[in-house]
Amino acid sequence: MAYWRRNLEDQNTYEEGCADATSDIQEGRLQFFWGVRGAWGDYCQKLFKERFKAEVVVTSCFVSEGELAYREGYNATMKEHLDSRFGPDSVDRAREEVQKWRKDAYDAWVKRRELGNS
Repeated sequence: MAYWRRNLEDQNTYEEGCADATSDIQEGRLQFFWGVRGAWGDYCQKLFKERFKAEVVVTSCFVSEGELAYREGYNATMKEHLDSRFGPDSVDRAREEVQKWRKDAYDAWVKRRELGNS
């Protein structure tokens, strides 16, 4: 398990996130806290729901150090659990798939704009 490097208070909050994720896993509640928005966020939420039966809770990027530490602890624990169930790096591969979808959608948008301005 990774650890929080900033200060002891945030380390404790990180560990609280780990403990809450462990409890949620035991209750069958699988989720991640990420700042996903727009069409690519919808794609990410759908992919994680279908592939892992996990919710992606949309979060703000304007958070305190404590909130960030909590979410990182929570997400790290959830990732470790899902990777153990679905294979090593399965969560990372899914996130890479989301990033590829996002880039492809952006590239298609740019191409449509260029064709429209020609």
